[in-house]
Amino acid sequence: MDRVALIEQRNELLKKKATTEEEQIEISEDIAGIDEQIAEIDFFEPKLSQEEIREIKREILELEKPDLGYCDYSELGD
Repeated sequence: MDRVALIEQRNELLKKKATTEEEQIEISEDIAGIDEQIAEIDFFEPKLSQEEIREIKREILELEKPDLGYCDYSELGD
């Protein structure tokens, strides 16, 4: 199961209302198990490094820059 699906499953369990103490314990144990699975995913499949994130942000900024070389100055008026 992927990380997103685990988080969604965890959120559903958090919304679930227990009617007995036994049910509450079961829900808590299920949530703890999901948290453990998420931690394993985060450990073995680490997210992008900070340098990779910076590089992606630089690339996005480059793509978002307007291309001023093709500016039609006649539309600017006086």
